[in-house]
Amino acid sequence: MEKIKALRWETGTIIPDSLAQKFVHVDQVLNLCQREVQLFHQYDQLLTDYMTDFELDLSALRAFQDNLETQSASVHCGLVVNHQCLLRNKRCLIAYVYHRMEKIKALRWETGTIIPDSLAQNLCQREVQLFHQYDQLLTDYMTDFELDLSADLKPPKDLYVEVRVLRDCGERSSDLTAHSQHFLRRVVVEQLIRQGLLEQIKR
Repeated sequence: MEKIKALRWETGTIIPDSLAQKFVHVDQVLNLCQREVQLFHQYDQLLTDYMTDFELDLSALRAFQDNLETQSASVHCGLVVNHQCLLRNKRCLIAYVYHRMEKIKALRWETGTIIPDSLAQNLCQREVQLFHQYDQLLTDYMTDFELDLSADLKPPKDLYVEVRVLRDCGERSSDLTAHSQHFLRRVVVEQLIRQGLLEQIKR
């Protein structure tokens, strides 16, 4: 459960590169919980075998049930504890998966249509599909209303900004090579700044 306890991130920007390592692969958490559940099932099987060994007839079974609290309190307690632990794991997993889903949706607003390389390796296939499906829904909605919901609510003071290229932007623009500086329209570079490929130079 240590992976789940590590979810208490700051409620601000969505998972910067410095925190990317905390965005662990969901399969790691699921595997940990699965191993714990297997141990619970093995213990339950031992308890079941213990109960079966009695081979009691009906009258003896009723007498056993009447004296369960005194004769087999440890067995009864073990079953209850195991059951509650399984329910706890279920609640934790549901909360963990929901938390990741909300972070992935917020990632679309923070970085645009492309998943940063620092986070892509920590997402499973279904989470990548969720990101692209949410992106498609958002794109279709903005297209229908001809409205860019990802734009700043306050109009920028300057239409052009000076930026420095931190990493090569690849096929997006052959001019944007690492360590070069450019004076470009804000609307063109805004998403690249959010993705950590460019940084704005403030004078």
